[in-house]
Amino acid sequence: MAFILIRDTEVAASFIKFKIEINNEDVGKIAQGEEKEFTLPEEESVLQIKQFGSRSNKLVVNDGDYIEISNAPWFFWEFVSLFILGIIVSSFEGPAVWTGYALVIVGYFVFNYFVESIKLTKRNKE
Repeated sequence: MAFILIRDTEVAASFIKFKIEINNEDVGKIAQGEEKEFTLPEEESVLQIKQFGSRSNKLVVNDGDYIEISNAPWFFWEFVSLFILGIIVSSFEGPAVWTGYALVIVGYFVFNYFVESIKLTKRNKE
């Protein structure tokens, strides 16, 4: 029993490998553009991807499934917001600049902790 996992070439943070969890157990990592086969410990297992506090939706996978990793639909707007906040913070003066940048970075990680920024989708094998 196994399934195939493919990492889309347009997923953010392409230079970093994603951590693969099946039934809350680390089973490996996957790099940008890579396609890997993973063995299922049970007939129906739960798959989740994680990276730097970001995570994917949980997806029930079965033998023979073809799973694609991509960005969540709103992910682009998250980066646009970070860019705009960076411009606003750069207009501050003195220590407020560094405090502002620190708050933007911490805010980004806190936000990603509570939302699913990576999307797992079952696809037909092409």
